[in-house]
Amino acid sequence: RLLAPLWRRRARSVSSGERAEVLLGIEEDTEAIHPMDLGLVLALGLGALWISDLLEGAFARLGVSVPSILILTVLALVLAQIPAITRLQGARTLAMYAVYLFLAVIGAYCDVTALGALGRLGGTLLVFATTIAVVHGLITFAAAWLLKIDLDIAAVASQANIGGSTSALALARSLGRDDLVLPGVLVGSLGLALGTFLGFWAAEQVLPWVLN
Repeated sequence: RLLAPLWRRRARSVSSGERAEVLLGIEEDTEAIHPMDLGLVLALGLGALWISDLLEGAFARLGVSVPSILILTVLALVLAQIPAITRLQGARTLAMYAVYLFLAVIGAYCDVTALGALGRLGGTLLVFATTIAVVHGLITFAAAWLLKIDLDIAAVASQANIGGSTSALALARSLGRDDLVLPGVLVGSLGLALGTFLGFWAAEQVLPWVLN
């Protein structure tokens, strides 16, 4: 919002009526749900979570530490490739409800007092997170300005990088750019899938060095 007055204007202007329709997103988020499809979608989600916990325990008994979130990520990626599962109705509605619930929860749990209660650790975490966000923003928007990339595209890409697919979807909707919703979700999902594995690998490499 602050960079918009300084940015090169988009070639395609969006009328107020079109923007209002995109912001509502009623048509895009509405679908007919059959009870059988809804039951299957819920069963797949809960079943994948249950299986990932079982496999985590099985690997632990074998002396191999594999977090359940990694197993769940693999199962979700595999299930998403099965045409019969992708055709089930209800996944979009449940996903959008989960997105809105997620955004409400993270906003409600933004407790600055709890961060201050951590003392020096809380201040260190705040400085660390702020530094990452500032450096990321400077690089992303400076590159977009030099390469003449649309500001909305840069903003959604940045949000997908920082907050994942859920917040990228919300930002694209708030900007009235329905054409950026799917790319933002896909890029954010790809980042979460890769980041989950790379994050655990990086933690295993860095934590022993930090503790020593």
